[in-house]
Amino acid sequence: MLSCCIKAYNKGFYPQFGSNLYVITLTKSQYTFERKFEKELVKHLGVYSLQKLISSIIENPSVTISGDICTGKTTLAKTLAKKMSLGIYSLGDVYRTLADKQILSIEDFSRNLANNIADARLLDWATTYEACMVIAKGDILDNGVVVDGKLAGYYGSFLKYLGKDNVFNIYLFCDEEIKRKRVSQRHNLHGQGHLKFLQRRDYDALRFSTILNIYPDDYPSYDCYYNTGKIPIREILIDLNKKILDRCYK
Repeated sequence: MLSCCIKAYNKGFYPQFGSNLYVITLTKSQYTFERKFEKELVKHLGVYSLQKLISSIIENPSVTISGDICTGKTTLAKTLAKKMSLGIYSLGDVYRTLADKQILSIEDFSRNLANNIADARLLDWATTYEACMVIAKGDILDNGVVVDGKLAGYYGSFLKYLGKDNVFNIYLFCDEEIKRKRVSQRHNLHGQGHLKFLQRRDYDALRFSTILNIYPDDYPSYDCYYNTGKIPIREILIDLNKKILDRCYK
């Protein structure tokens, strides 16, 4: 059972596993999160938005990459997109661009959103719908698209539920100590400097639950899980290349 394989931790949508790789696929009757999310989308955006999303579905492949901070989402997304000639859409880049316009770090921007739910609700639902549209169409490039972001797999699973078959959802994870080291190396931090960056998870988790009604025990339908602390990106690429070709380019 799925519930036996996954547990959430750190307040935030980040499954923890005992081994390097899991492959779990849900049957239609198990799409409990997706049914709930469908109701939320209609509640906030209207039934026409749902109908438009469904009518926009085409069979261009869409690959989603999800995971916590510093698990390798962006690195894998860029490398996979280049290797398979796919377009790329980054949810993180969308928020970083908005943060830059306000001359804020992404951490401060996330904190401000968490403290101003009214503004965050408009932004998060607009961003959510745009990401769902990208996955539905898979048309950043004709050959398909890679979408990376914490909730990318949730959106990809939702599109599966709505009828798009050519979606492949990937989840990346690693130990907390590895994340701390990667954050410190990326930003040249010392001592406890990494805490500000990891606290962003709490701000995001608050918005996910309050605005999108996504909680730690909501599990989307992922196709593959990889421990990037133990499996090099090059090995993940080899494994993914075959899996994605078999699934999406039959």
